Amino acid sequence: MIKEDVDGRHGEDNRIVDLQTATEQILTDPNGASGHSDVGFGFLIAEDNFHREPGAVRRWNLGGDMQGGQPALIPGQGELVYRTSSWSSGVGHIAYGHAHASQPIEQQTACASNASRQPLPRVNEIVCFRLDGSLETLVVAPNLTDLNASGGGSEDYAKLPKGNIDVTGEYFIWTANAGTSRLDAFVVRIPQMGNATR
Repeated sequence: MIKEDVDGRHGEDNRIVDLQTATEQILTDPNGASGHSDVGFGFLIAEDNFHREPGAVRRWNLGGDMQGGQPALIPGQGELVYRTSSWSSGVGHIAYGHAHASQPIEQQTACASNASRQPLPRVNEIVCFRLDGSLETLVVAPNLTDLNASGGGSEDYAKLPKGNIDVTGEYFIWTANAGTSRLDAFVVRIPQMGNATR
């Protein structure tokens, strides 16, 4: 998947190229092209800034029809799997590094991390969510990031937690300043989410 402004309108689009067949599909920004995203075993978990829900994250099968839409024109494509509660902040960094080829996508999870100066629900926390469309979410931990503190750099983007999940899906690691001039790494064990694979 290549992120590129293909049509020169609205912002970044997605070029999905099948390297075995040399075929290419374009998912335009208004139709659901990804902002913050992660991929694994043929699936794209991606923030959609054109969705009617704030902080919307959608699930795409890269091997399927990627014409998208609001909602997607093809059943099962572009399913909403997570959303925030406010337009004041996005979902932030998406982590899906524990993807499983042998597990149905509906039984898997992804996680996200972001930070804001506003006390918004789920934005200043590490969250994990099911990929089955249930919108079930687990708040794992506070992210401990203070965008007003000096630790982490002079720009907000450098201070954002941008966490990642390990390949087992059991641990989440990120950096935060904890309101100080330092930037430390934190690790948290992710509780099991029912029958979903971490």
